[in-house]
Amino acid sequence: AIYHSDDGLTGDLEKKEIARLVCASKCDEIQVIAGEWKNFFQPKTNTPVFFFFSFLNSKKVIANRKINRPRTPIRIGVFGLFREIKNRKRLDVFLDALKILLKQGYKFELVVQGPLWKDLEKDFLNQGLQITNLGYMPSLLAMKSYQYIDLYVCTSDTEGGPLTVLEALASGVPVVSTPVGVAAEAIAHGGGILVQKNNP
Repeated sequence: AIYHSDDGLTGDLEKKEIARLVCASKCDEIQVIAGEWKNFFQPKTNTPVFFFFSFLNSKKVIANRKINRPRTPIRIGVFGLFREIKNRKRLDVFLDALKILLKQGYKFELVVQGPLWKDLEKDFLNQGLQITNLGYMPSLLAMKSYQYIDLYVCTSDTEGGPLTVLEALASGVPVVSTPVGVAAEAIAHGGGILVQKNNP
């Protein structure tokens, strides 16, 4: 099985991605968890590529949703590791989208979780946004982060999961996401909306 890959890499990282595909192609089949990855791998190998996705039960997702979440300000969650070799998480697009909402008079605060946010929050604070930084949490503890938010947002260009989208849906939190990785399949069953990549 291949979790995900990335066709936007160069140099040594590109060589590693090619090596992963070569290794996977020695198997009888390649299994992927998202239609996006099937479309990525299929033309690059003669090995059969199978798409397998076990979607969330949308009835349980709706049942999990907390109807007593605070509404003003709306709490928007963005979780994960954001310092990478390339800007695949697209926080610039997220910030531009928030600027549009601010001009329209919406009131909200950000709830962030994960390492390195202190290095990134200046641009958001400059817009007058309130940020609650939950800091870095181990995986099991991180699941509790979803109780603090009204909406989860993923603006990524490329993702292997994104696990956070699945966690948000499983926690009953509505999601706005680009159609990356399993997000497209998961949200098709309810619980959020898909938006175009690179489009605030």
